[in-house]
Amino acid sequence: MVSTFPLDRLFSILTINNNNIKIKNIDQAI
Repeated sequence: MVSTFPLDRLFSILTINNNNIKIKNIDQAI
């Protein structure tokens, strides 16, 4: 199956979003 949207880009976006959420949570914790 060939997807029109590259999975590696999708995963990179997800990991960036997860990192941003973690950073925000750390800032709130401080």
